[in-house]
Amino acid sequence: MKAIDQTERLRRANCLRRWYMTRGASTERGIYRRRITRHLQISDDRFYRLLEGRTYISDERAKKINSAANAYMLWQIDIFEL
Repeated sequence: MKAIDQTERLRRANCLRRWYMTRGASTERGIYRRRITRHLQISDDRFYRLLEGRTYISDERAKKINSAANAYMLWQIDIFEL
């Protein structure tokens, strides 16, 4: 089993947190949170664990998060390359 790199885990959590916190008003953040939790089929508690870096964001989850975040955007962004 491959060990999870601590710095990569924290980098991905920081990228997600930075992107999420720049969404402006709390209502807009709520829309994105619900969209991501629905797309990943996770609870709000699990989402906040992702933001805190307590749960690892795998490559597969990163793709799903990007897909959910970009669902209604005119331009596509990669959250984890910010």
